[in-house]
Amino acid sequence: MNPDSPQNIACEAGPSQCDCGTTEPIEDIPVVGKTIGQIAYEAYAEHTEWKSLATGCRLPAWSLLNPAIKEAWEVTAHKVQSVSPRTSKPILPEVMPGSTLREAENLKMERAQQEARKILKEIDFIHRIQSSLRDLFESLARYQPSEERDLAMRNIRYAISRLDLDLKRMGCNP
Repeated sequence: MNPDSPQNIACEAGPSQCDCGTTEPIEDIPVVGKTIGQIAYEAYAEHTEWKSLATGCRLPAWSLLNPAIKEAWEVTAHKVQSVSPRTSKPILPEVMPGSTLREAENLKMERAQQEARKILKEIDFIHRIQSSLRDLFESLARYQPSEERDLAMRNIRYAISRLDLDLKRMGCNP
């Protein structure tokens, strides 16, 4: 069934008087030329067989939606995409046809901020490891000299110097 067909136009009767019946789901939603919000909306509509889970009424085609509802779907879809795991491949290209330049720039900025937060967490983690190793080194220095103690201290010193190098490569002061 085509989502643009008159049968998929929102009910005019309102939720309390709605007597829609069900519609057939669409097999595949083509994504070419659609915004990420439209793709998300149509996936929701397909999953619910083009019926609102809130009201039970038929869902309208994207082209018939109120602009405020379209905007809400766009914002929501961009947010979901921006918090998706970095290990998974992006479902959609960075900029979908139909997205505004401002939306694309906002998305890029959001991704850059997420990457910066991730790097700051990694740097903080390295600093905490360094601090723990230095504490361990100072603790070992209080024990009687032995081959095992000296070897452990050399290994700790080496680990600290490697972390220092990693931080320098990242542009940070160790």
